[in-house]
This record gives sequence, C-alpha cells and structure tokens, in this order.
Amino acid sequence: MVRYYKGEYKWGAKHGYGVFVYRDETRFEGTFTNNVKEGQGIMYYSDGSKYVGDYHFGMMDGQGEYVWPNGVKYIGEWRADERHGFGQMYFSDNEPAYRARWEHDQRVFD
Repeated sequence: MVRYYKGEYKWGAKHGYGVFVYRDETRFEGTFTNNVKEGQGIMYYSDGSKYVGDYHFGMMDGQGEYVWPNGVKYIGEWRADERHGFGQMYFSDNEPAYRARWEHDQRVFD
C-alpha cells in the first residue's frame, strides 16, 4: 500500500509534517498526528485530481478544494471524505457553475 514516507516521527509514529507516497503514486503532503493525516494537507491523486485543505481523523474534513482531472472544481465544506455543507462548483474554465448545499456528497435541493 505504501511506497514510502519521509517526514517527522514522534515515538515511532508519523507525527508532524511529512510526505506519504502510495504505490499507485498518489501522494499526500501535510501534517500527521500519531500516523493519521490531521490538519492541513494536499493529496495528489494518481488520476490527476487534487485536494487541498483540512483533514481530520485521516479524512477530508473541514474546508477544502477538490479539482477533478477534467478541471472541474469544488471549494467548500467537507465531512468524512464527502462534500457536506455549503460549497461552490466551478467549470473547468474556472467560471462559477453553482453554489449549493451538500449532504453526504449529494447536492441538496430545498
């Protein structure tokens, strides 16, 4: 699963800033607490997508920006690796598409 980790350790665990590279070349750069992604980070996925933002308990959680390989972008709230809360979608040319409320990665229509 892991190709390598380069970064800070505390009591034998990833703790502080580090770079974690998976076998598929997905790469995380950011902070760890006791071997878990926690705080700010950037995930570069092997398919070309990218997430920049908050992590909590190893998942995208808080404020963040996710860009798909085709350039479509979401900026907003995340919970447990899903769009959850308010956020803005953008077309690939960076023009705003729509602002919406999300629950469990699904757009909510009120």
